[in-house]
Amino acid sequence: MIEFNESRHEYKKDGVIIPSVTQSIGMLYAGAFEKIPPAVLEYKTAVGSAVHLATQYHDEGCLDYDGLDDVVRGYVDGYLKFLAENKCEWSGIETLVYHPVHRYAGRLDRKGRVNGEFYYVDLKCVAHVSKVTGPQLAGYQAADEHTLPFFDRMAKPKRMALQLKPNGTYERHEFDSPNDWPVFLSCLTVNRFTA
Repeated sequence: MIEFNESRHEYKKDGVIIPSVTQSIGMLYAGAFEKIPPAVLEYKTAVGSAVHLATQYHDEGCLDYDGLDDVVRGYVDGYLKFLAENKCEWSGIETLVYHPVHRYAGRLDRKGRVNGEFYYVDLKCVAHVSKVTGPQLAGYQAADEHTLPFFDRMAKPKRMALQLKPNGTYERHEFDSPNDWPVFLSCLTVNRFTA
């Protein structure tokens, strides 16, 4: 069983701290946030967390939409628009995943069928979706794939970043590079070497 400490963003397996997907790919973001003031990064992180929680509550049927902050509501409206325009059947919402061979963990935003095809989905509340999302999603996929029913594994799941925008719209970004998994594994290896 995986233990997750939300405040420290720390995963443990059998009492041992293991790297997360996000920590493992951190080096790919080197320098990307240097010019952004810390207060702005903190604010954007808080908004992203609130949006993730609101979309989770929506999918679980317990969202108080009228109680949403106006900033959060715009992103949630983008998510609701995506759901209205696509047939989504989630089999996992904010799912803890763990890779038993490579020993890392993460929290997968969504998995399930979108218009009949099986997807791993990462929700993004950013102005620009980075190509680093490809290895990130590959890490989640590899950690979760061993739990999938046979036919979902055979169908070769797809990977998507769902970019939610503050104006109530969204954009889909699909990632299918065969290099994403080797890049993730390389990052994981370097992360362990330097830890």
